[in-house]
Amino acid sequence: DLSFDFTDTGSEIAGVFNYDSSLFEASTVAQIAQLFVALTEQVLASPDVPLAQLSLPVHSESQGKGIDFSHDNVLSLFQSSVERHGNAIAVTDGDNSLGYEALDARATALAGQLQAHGVSHGDCVGILAERSCDFVVGVLAVLKSGGMYLPLDSKQPAQRIQFQLIDSAAKVVLTTA
Repeated sequence: DLSFDFTDTGSEIAGVFNYDSSLFEASTVAQIAQLFVALTEQVLASPDVPLAQLSLPVHSESQGKGIDFSHDNVLSLFQSSVERHGNAIAVTDGDNSLGYEALDARATALAGQLQAHGVSHGDCVGILAERSCDFVVGVLAVLKSGGMYLPLDSKQPAQRIQFQLIDSAAKVVLTTA
């Protein structure tokens, strides 16, 4: 619905924001682009500063209404859904579907396997899988193991995937192949 496409021409990097005009107004995308430019300028000015320490300028139009969440994190929110919805369908990929409890059980089992392979808090885990029920199981499992996930696109050249894995220091790669 909203994507950023970048092209490296050798002398510059050009960026294009593509979006579904039935979902986004041009002014909203322009504000997002301005925020991205501001962040990019900070990165160029201080390339050694971690992204988490950079700040976006505050634009009242881009802030929207504040929302209070009743959960501290995604896993807490997911667990609440498991308890409320049980066997109701949580995810479907056209061919397969999983209920909340089945999704939770598979993710918990896989998280245990990830931890047995040394994945812990802050470790990167690559996920090389088509967008499917298995992909969602993988994402939840990585989060449950304390890791962070790196989605990998099988349509990318092997060298690109290899670079991403090396650059991210991924400890494990999950794949359905």
